[in-house]
Order: sequence, then C-alpha cells, then structure tokens
Amino acid sequence: MLPGMVAVSLIREMGPVITALICAGKIGSGMGAELGSMRVTEQIDAMEVSSTNPMRFLVLTRVLAATLMIPLLVLYADALGVFGSWVGANIKGDVSFVLFLSQAFSHVHFMDFIPAVLNHSFSEQS
Repeated sequence: MLPGMVAVSLIREMGPVITALICAGKIGSGMGAELGSMRVTEQIDAMEVSSTNPMRFLVLTRVLAATLMIPLLVLYADALGVFGSWVGANIKGDVSFVLFLSQAFSHVHFMDFIPAVLNHSFSEQS
C-alpha cells in the first residue's frame, strides 16, 4: 500500500504545490529584481523612447517561459519524489525498483497528472 499512497499524494498534491511555491519565490523574486534594476538604470525608459514595447519583450517572454517550464518541473519533482520514496522503502526492506514502480503506478491514472500539472502551473502565474 505504501508505494501507491506515496505516488498518489506526490502526483496529486505535494509535487505540484511545493514546486509552485519554490518557483514562485525564486522566479518571481528574480523577475522583480531584474525588472526593478532595469527601471532604475533607465533601460525600460530607453525601450519606450525607441518605440519598443517593454511589456512584450521583457515581461511576456519571462511569463511564457515560466508557464511552459513549470509543468515539466512538476513532473521532474514527482519522479524524484517517487525515487526518494523507493530509497526510503529500501532502508527497512529489500524492494526491487520495478516492483515498487508497478505498485506505485497501479494506483495512479493519467487524469491524476493533468489537473495537478496545469492547475498549479497557471495559478502560480497569476
């Protein structure tokens, strides 16, 4: 029962929530600091004077990149979490990796991935 419970809890909630929190802190603060620095050094004003839309080139590209990469990071975090749970299960007993994965993913359906990946990646952007 342990592999199924770990896989379901990681894929549905823990992986997406923790990944979204980390990305919101890291990516959000990085974007804010970089754009703030550009405003102070008048780089954004120079773009406006040259008839270039700074929102399109500075903000849209960063938001689009984050929106496309966060679902991949969620899947990566889920994979590492399942692997870590297999390592934890091997501390007490000897469980093969193939057996652990087959028991873990027998409780997980494809529709468990879709809401977790899309919902948290789009809610992090707003």
